[in-house]
Amino acid sequence: MSKKGVTFLADALILVICLVGFYHVWQKAGRPMVFYPNSLIIEKVYSARFDVDVFNGEKVLSVNEYKIDTQEDLEFILDGLNIGDKVDLEIVKNGDIRFTELTLIPFYNLRYLIPQILLGLFFFVIADFVFAKRSFQIEAIVFHWIMMSCTVMIFTTWGNYSSESNAKRVHKVI
Repeated sequence: MSKKGVTFLADALILVICLVGFYHVWQKAGRPMVFYPNSLIIEKVYSARFDVDVFNGEKVLSVNEYKIDTQEDLEFILDGLNIGDKVDLEIVKNGDIRFTELTLIPFYNLRYLIPQILLGLFFFVIADFVFAKRSFQIEAIVFHWIMMSCTVMIFTTWGNYSSESNAKRVHKVI
């Protein structure tokens, strides 16, 4: 097989990896609420679209019995869960602590997913087009691999990387 054939075979493998990465981004679980910046106090709840028992102004203390101090702690826990999973929240408002259950929603919507797939495919197609036309030039080869690296970053970043076997496992926040 020629060097060009091996490169296109590697590109096909990269495309499969990218599609798996896109699936994980599509499956990333989110929360049906928005927090005030740098806090765990709820600013807005999407209660019109989702059945939630949390309200504006409440502060989240823990998720699935794991204390959280920052929004990053919460995201870390949610990254190991799936859309539709239920989490137990400990919430406080005016000194009153209560517990409730929350169903996770999709983190990304189509306004994010469609541009992601279009941009990723754009980088992929341009990389292969330039390589197909100029595979004998070192600049084209370097350009091809830089574009493929960008394609992988676009498709595999910010996803849910849990599997069916560990979807229910919750990561302990240290």
